[in-house]
Parts: sequence; C-alpha cells; structure tokens
Amino acid sequence: MDAIAEVSKVINIPKKDLIARSMLAFVEKEIRLSELDLADIGIDIM
Repeated sequence: MDAIAEVSKVINIPKKDLIARSMLAFVEKEIRLSELDLADIGIDIM
C-alpha cells in the first residue's frame, strides 16, 4: 500500500479527495510564499 492510500485510510478520506486537498494546500502555500518574497523586494501586488 502506498503512503497516500495509508493516510487516506487513517483519516477516512477518499484517496482522490486527499490528493485534491493536498494540491490545493500546496498551491496556496506557494502563493503566500511568493507574496512574501515580492514584499521583501518591494513589489506591491495588491
């Protein structure tokens, strides 16, 4: 059994949903980090 399937079973979320939620969380985190990087160099994106 792969790791995703194991986690899916433990937290009782379908594997497909777990992958989708994980990808969304990853993208949201990358956006936040990019915004912080831009702020560090003085670029206002809002």
